[in-house]
Amino acid sequence: KDSGLFTRSVFVQISAYKRNGEWYDWLNANMNKFSAFTYYLIMNYEKYRDVILSTIAELKKALVKLKISDRVAENWAIVAGSFYAVIKQDKEFIKWVNKVCQEQKISGEDDHALNQFWNDVNYLIEKGKLSKDMFLLEGNELAIWYPGVYEEWALHYRSKTGKEPFDKNSIAAYVKEEPYYIDTKNKKINNKTRWAWIINIEKSPNIVKELADSMRTMSALV
Repeated sequence: KDSGLFTRSVFVQISAYKRNGEWYDWLNANMNKFSAFTYYLIMNYEKYRDVILSTIAELKKALVKLKISDRVAENWAIVAGSFYAVIKQDKEFIKWVNKVCQEQKISGEDDHALNQFWNDVNYLIEKGKLSKDMFLLEGNELAIWYPGVYEEWALHYRSKTGKEPFDKNSIAAYVKEEPYYIDTKNKKINNKTRWAWIINIEKSPNIVKELADSMRTMSALV
């Protein structure tokens, strides 16, 4: 439920027909040893530091080169790179890591907080619950009055899920890491000065381009 934890974790998808209790039982039997292993690495930090950090850096660089997002690449590099450096140097394991990251990239991280946010914003626009006065389309740039949009989205999210929405500052931080983010600044939207995100539509994913298309359609109908 915590978006901060979500974006600092790695996820392993296992199809239902391949599941069995073997590894689950193994995890339960050995989980109390994991913290001891971590403690051992901390106590022997000087011995392992260079090899772990260099392996993490190399793996992250390789994943980013394959167009894996910086966030996903770093998460996997820390876990997989540490394993590779200290436990077992297995090239097949690294190939598997690359495959999983590529699959995550293709899936578009649909469950990520930012994707949920954009999906819901598009839905709220479609349902007329977000006014066009919260957005300004100028050429290839889209200005979004984030404080106003967030308040409406938070109400929708609580109603839809019964849970607390993702933190306002967390979503803003995720957006600022994206290649389509340009700036946050005061912008005249519907004759009112708003503190707005400035988004590059061309560099945006399809879900944000859909939002821009909705704004064009709404403007044309006026």
